[in-house]
Amino acid sequence: MGEPNQHPENASHEESQQPKYIKDNDHLPEEIYHDLPFEPIGVPIQETTMGRYMREHRLLNSMLMSLLILLILLWGLWDLIIFAAIGSPDGTDFTAANALPSQPKNVEQNIKLRDRQHSTSHRVTFSFTPKKPSDIPIEDGIKLNAEKILPPTGGIPETGFDNIGAFKEAGEILGDLDWGLPKEIEARCDPKTRINRLISKGGTHDTEKAIKRGLDWLKANQSEDGSWGAMDKNAAGNATQMDKNAATGMALLCFLGHCELTNSQAYGATVLKAIKFLTSDSNPPEDQNIGQGNRGCYSHPIRTYALCEAYTMTKIKALEGYARRAAEFVVKGQHEDGGWAYGYDKGPTAHVDLSVTGWNVQALKAAILTGIKIDGLDEAMDKAIAYTKRCQAKDGKFAYKEGSGGKVSLTGTGVLCLQLWKNASSPEATKGLEWIVNNLATEWSTVNVYEWYYHAQACFQANGVSGGPKYWKAWNKDFQGIVIDAQASDGHWPHGAHFHGDSDIYRTTMTILMLEVYYRYAPVGGGKTYSDLRN
Repeated sequence: MGEPNQHPENASHEESQQPKYIKDNDHLPEEIYHDLPFEPIGVPIQETTMGRYMREHRLLNSMLMSLLILLILLWGLWDLIIFAAIGSPDGTDFTAANALPSQPKNVEQNIKLRDRQHSTSHRVTFSFTPKKPSDIPIEDGIKLNAEKILPPTGGIPETGFDNIGAFKEAGEILGDLDWGLPKEIEARCDPKTRINRLISKGGTHDTEKAIKRGLDWLKANQSEDGSWGAMDKNAAGNATQMDKNAATGMALLCFLGHCELTNSQAYGATVLKAIKFLTSDSNPPEDQNIGQGNRGCYSHPIRTYALCEAYTMTKIKALEGYARRAAEFVVKGQHEDGGWAYGYDKGPTAHVDLSVTGWNVQALKAAILTGIKIDGLDEAMDKAIAYTKRCQAKDGKFAYKEGSGGKVSLTGTGVLCLQLWKNASSPEATKGLEWIVNNLATEWSTVNVYEWYYHAQACFQANGVSGGPKYWKAWNKDFQGIVIDAQASDGHWPHGAHFHGDSDIYRTTMTILMLEVYYRYAPVGGGKTYSDLRN
């Protein structure tokens, strides 16, 4: 069986190759036997079947081994290519400041966010001119011509919005640029994180459904020119007209609060038409009608608030100049005592009040988030906070006018102003929050939506302060249930308690914004400001 034993033919040669420590017929020590790779001398060598195969096919074996090594190397190289293209498998929750624990950002989600923003400074252009708004490919974003700049007077040139870009391609080109949102608002733009934030802060899926129904109602009630307000209804259901700039600004903030941008499949055309209306030739950055009555002192800061936020979230270059000039107009309109007055009036007889001041403070907060340098902004906010503190009554409520008694509807206004600028943990803010949670309405018929718009934000912002979450917990206990249950089947909110200027559009936009509080902004803690977070 098998091959015969093979013996060396030349014994003398074998003897010459013996190790020097072998003398005559001495055997190797037993322990050395175990280390030798061959049989000791004098023992017949028996070749196995495997040994014969390896000897006869040495070339083939080497080729197979080389091929195996090559395949392993190619496999590893392919994994590296896939990893570079897709990114880390770690997820991202877009955690905002002082909120949920941060995680490494996922490349794929970053690209999705960049795909929803635009930079007109890039040399590559993609053009498409729609015949009418309904022809706009909503999945694509808007791309403004870099050469179009804001004129000395008037709005953004109409042609500035006609350059529609194929943004799937543009997104790939701009993929290596950092177009992230400010941390305090980015949570709203990732659907998964938005829902996680909503649930973690005590919200429910019914809240998100109510918000979407409200947005659908706003979309259905937008005028052809992109505005809201001309065909409004009052509490009795009769036709009325709300200031179109204010109504459109409020509605646009609702869509932006849900991160619905110009390329939103559901609401992109709605958002684009609203921006075009607010920047049309009839709406210059500096409100020319600010001194006529008291509407301008509300509508201008609301419009500034909306367009500053639109610029922050879309990076539409032509909006930059508009946002800057509109915000500068707010700074210049501030009264000497730190508040804002009807008509942006100055002097000792001006009608300065906390209600007007609250909207202008919010407009400047939005201007801060743009990152645009605005002269005098910090000083204006410092003066506004000093004025707000002087408006607080002894019981914690804030007064409509300095020196008068506190009002329920303005207590949240005062607290929110303090929270937005260096005073989130101040004694005045804490005192106001204590009053709010101890005097909550319990049913929709007693809810003043103007009051609750501010109260919801003030209590949520308290989450950023040590010991503050108790105010949000107390507020949220009944808040969302009362609001959601009151929504009409068509998506709008009906009349509740009386408030000045009540209308379907105003009431519905204020309510959507108070429901979006769960993820719209991250809480600002202690002595921080939105300026601190932005920088």
